Amino acid sequence: MRPPYLWFVFLFCGIIQSTFAQDQIAVKEKKSEGFKVEPSLEFVYRDFQNQTFLGDVYQMDLGYRLKLNFRYSNYPGIGIYVGGQGANVKENRFLAGFFKEARFRDHGILIYHKFPVGKKIAIMPDFGVGWMQVIHGNNPSKYVLNYNSYSGGLGFTYKVFGGEPGLIEGHLILRAGYGGLRGKDIIINPSDRSYVRESSELSGSVGFQITLH
Repeated sequence: MRPPYLWFVFLFCGIIQSTFAQDQIAVKEKKSEGFKVEPSLEFVYRDFQNQTFLGDVYQMDLGYRLKLNFRYSNYPGIGIYVGGQGANVKENRFLAGFFKEARFRDHGILIYHKFPVGKKIAIMPDFGVGWMQVIHGNNPSKYVLNYNSYSGGLGFTYKVFGGEPGLIEGHLILRAGYGGLRGKDIIINPSDRSYVRESSELSGSVGFQITLH
């Protein structure tokens, strides 16, 4: 996992960025106040680090991620997410050829913020922690690998409908992200622990977000 002090750095930077953004917005124009709910659906592709178990063993399919975000006015918000993705299992020395396919399941929490750039475009960075399961087979012979995850990403939203102030707005989303994974509870011999337990990933997604004022 990333050292804990780095999370304080991210939080400090987020507070500074948020304060700056609020000052800039206040100077330009008065924005509508209020509680906002922002559900979204994104289609996700991820690529795991080479020369790690996750990167060498699984050929990933296109996945999905459902998010439910909450924020007040122009302040940073908090969200929860769940996601799923299928994968083909390549030949490897760890799973002994028992499984041909696997299912990836994710859930977690995140902190995000929207920085408006003009009337329709916004930049949306986020940081989150989560949990990922790699599921092979079905009961009673199901085999599961559990990973903790941390991630950061940068998204762009483009408003396609909704007036000002507007009770409902629709936004297209384009996002790129980086994450780290660690399966510290996976039991394996010491010589292979780093290879199997640790990895990183690059991800990209496109989707649609609704903002309810």
